[in-house]
Amino acid sequence: MNYNHRGLIFIILINFLVSFVIFQLSEQNQLFVLNFFAYSDYSPVYSVITYSLIHNNGGHLVGNMLFLGIYGFFLEPIIGTKKFVTLYAIASVLTVLLFKQFVDLSVPCIGASGAVCAILGATFYINIPKPFFLILAAFTALEIVKSLMGIMDGVAHLAHV
Repeated sequence: MNYNHRGLIFIILINFLVSFVIFQLSEQNQLFVLNFFAYSDYSPVYSVITYSLIHNNGGHLVGNMLFLGIYGFFLEPIIGTKKFVTLYAIASVLTVLLFKQFVDLSVPCIGASGAVCAILGATFYINIPKPFFLILAAFTALEIVKSLMGIMDGVAHLAHV
């Protein structure tokens, strides 16, 4: 088995690099970045990709990258780097377009949650250690419940499912 994690490392590094640069900007410049790179009903077409590189804060970034790192560690060696990166990129685009069908996106959408959760979902089909599977199942159930209850806490719970 190939234990290469180049794709995973690349995705995580890009997310941290972009976020680090954005976090260094003034609040006014951060709003400028949001206007041009976050996804909303009024965004440029390229924002279906760039939105997933922008995170609200360090906790948002670390949470997404932690889950991606753990579950991507199991998945990438099985499906290969090319398929792993392709899955992540396609999921990033499709999840925001699907999410848009259910939610008013006059408020910009940011974060890698949709793509990360697609990676998590893909691990349902491989043999991962049981504790990681149980965490994943509990997380999915919790996000479904939050979505059905209509909890409005600034988190796109439906995007996690």
